[in-house]
Amino acid sequence: MKIEKDLLAVENYTGTRRIQISNQMVIKFKKEIDNYQKQAQPFLKKMEDLSKLLDPSYATISEHTKEINKIKAEMAGTLELYNKELKEVELLDQKAQMIKNKLQPIIDKEIEGKLGEFEKPLHLTEEKGFFFVEIADEIEDFIKSKRARKNVK
Repeated sequence: MKIEKDLLAVENYTGTRRIQISNQMVIKFKKEIDNYQKQAQPFLKKMEDLSKLLDPSYATISEHTKEINKIKAEMAGTLELYNKELKEVELLDQKAQMIKNKLQPIIDKEIEGKLGEFEKPLHLTEEKGFFFVEIADEIEDFIKSKRARKNVK
């Protein structure tokens, strides 16, 4: 096989080879793509102009992001300690919640028959060594909420 010298010249070398395609569907679709690309050019030009206006804002955002990351790095140690303490509090809260869940049926049984028709228990309180269940009157709460809405208008 003989290859012409000018084809072997460095300036003609692209590093690839080509295979001709003659399928009409490929040609049709390629022309459609080219048409859409031509239609997109005015939009791309406008976007390029708008990008120039946005660049200073992005530069500012980048500066702020660097500052935020610096602050986060500075607080990482303290935040780690905080989260460790938070985990301990969450564990204690879970244990307390389990006890509250056990306590609620006992309280419900204790106050059974002592509530009025429109009363509901709220929570357990302690005062001077005595325990009480705070009771709310649902009708009174309803009236208060109506008055509050009326005053807002």
